[in-house]
Amino acid sequence: AHLEDTMQAARAASFRARRLVRARLVVDADGFGLGQVQFLPMFRTVISLGTSYFPEVTASVTVIRAPFAAAAMYNLVKPALTPQMERKIAIFGGDFEDDLRRHAGGLSASALD
Repeated sequence: AHLEDTMQAARAASFRARRLVRARLVVDADGFGLGQVQFLPMFRTVISLGTSYFPEVTASVTVIRAPFAAAAMYNLVKPALTPQMERKIAIFGGDFEDDLRRHAGGLSASALD
């Protein structure tokens, strides 16, 4: 529900500003492990909803502190993505600050605290 609220808020902000306001989602995957693979069907559904109902709002999705399991899971989900959504998603390990700045429009890791 929180993700949908965020996307709806971005749409409302776009309407008020009379220009497209886009969201950059940063996901901290610290602690993600193979035990979460059971949630793969739900993750695919969330991605499908995002690509179907909010494609214009999502500027980027950046996963940081991603362990190997997160990258492996992304490779399983990747075929469900449109090419446009695939370009918007990046997965980075523990040394992510430079990559985050590049992929998330200049966002600094200090903004995550």
